[in-house]
Amino acid sequence: MYPAGLEFFAVFLGCLYSGRVAIPAPLPDTDRRALERAEGIIRDAGVGLVLSDAAHQAALGSWLVALDPASRAECVATDGTGLPDPDTWSPLSQNLSATAYIQYTSGSTSEPRGVVITHKNLLHDLLSIRDRILPEEVLDELRQAPSCTAAGWLPHYHDMGLVGMLLSPLASYGSLVFTSPVSFVAHPLLWLQMISRYRAFYTFAPNFGYDWLLRSLKDGHLADLDPDLNLECLRFALSGAEPVRADILNAVARRLAPIGFRPDIWAPSYGLAEATLMVTGTTCGSGPTIGRFDRDALEAGHAVPAPDGVDLVGCGRPAGADVRIVAPSTSRPLKDGHVGEIWVGGDSIADGYLGDPQATAEHFTVTTADGDGPFLRTGDLGFLQDGELYVTGRAKDLIIVNGRNIHPQDIERISETADPATGPCPAFANLNESVIGLRWVSWGGCVRLAWGDVEWVSSG
Repeated sequence: MYPAGLEFFAVFLGCLYSGRVAIPAPLPDTDRRALERAEGIIRDAGVGLVLSDAAHQAALGSWLVALDPASRAECVATDGTGLPDPDTWSPLSQNLSATAYIQYTSGSTSEPRGVVITHKNLLHDLLSIRDRILPEEVLDELRQAPSCTAAGWLPHYHDMGLVGMLLSPLASYGSLVFTSPVSFVAHPLLWLQMISRYRAFYTFAPNFGYDWLLRSLKDGHLADLDPDLNLECLRFALSGAEPVRADILNAVARRLAPIGFRPDIWAPSYGLAEATLMVTGTTCGSGPTIGRFDRDALEAGHAVPAPDGVDLVGCGRPAGADVRIVAPSTSRPLKDGHVGEIWVGGDSIADGYLGDPQATAEHFTVTTADGDGPFLRTGDLGFLQDGELYVTGRAKDLIIVNGRNIHPQDIERISETADPATGPCPAFANLNESVIGLRWVSWGGCVRLAWGDVEWVSSG
């Protein structure tokens, strides 16, 4: 449990070298949800030792005692004195099938689960990511002038932040410059400044990160904000971890074009913690594939190209993975252009969920109707078209009305643009036939939540 910084990185690698099972987790704070999440991880994993820095050791120690006075878990500060002499360390004979770390899921649609990641899973996924960032022709170029730096701000306890941001530079012969998520949210321009100053070759972020950057830059000229900004060095901008929106990709590319951002550096991808990270990805320099598909046909489960249809962003091709589209009810594989559940096989697929053999069997060891497998059932819906994966939504979120398959994000997107007063809305409610929207508004360094005529303002 560390704040963002290099200490976590060093200690995580130390756990891998020593054969200890690492569990990256955020620092618990006064937020009730964060405290509950941290408590759940401690109890679920049977944690015996909490590693942190000296600045947080006392508070974490007191919290652990209050959490369970009978527990033998203690907190140790790794940046203090009294650590063993590194010269006494001897290499551990490590089996690739051994557990490297436990990655807890975000818990956005269910309770967080501990995903058991082996050394084999991690190495395979890191090499798959490297093949997307550095295809052979790019590697040849870098061998002449080695210069592969990553820039980012993702949380280190999230799978995309840990594997994509922190660990991928090790497998890509590169360097890394990063800041904390809090710093990025408060000062989004810092992200561009890091890319420009350190000549970053690639970066990782979910769609909302690019959207937040776009919103923060909509007023004023980039030259006025920082005359030294230059993004011509950037060759690979991955967007993943949540639905990738074509309008955001296009808007960011237009807004940043004057400082050297090119549309072909976009690299949409698809992945999940249960597959270590990346499942499909776009190769460096290929640019995004954006298709337009008939909305009614999609709701009926078919991808039919239509010039006036809905835009969907392709998430690239399988990256060291076997990707199938399967009918959820029958486990029957579907042909290209048919919407079904995304099943994934390969060496990046985790061993299962910690301490939950039933969920592991239900999600990680399924076979298709014709006997192929085992596969991971992702719970995500999508289709394959010309080798590219398009993700359409979550199976559990699907709303079926009179035989029509409607995705909630489509409703949200339409509602956001239906009226300028609505704005981005995290929730809607129909109360007494009146539609009430909740709006998040950045306002003077604060966040304002507006509900009808009632407002709540936070400076946190």
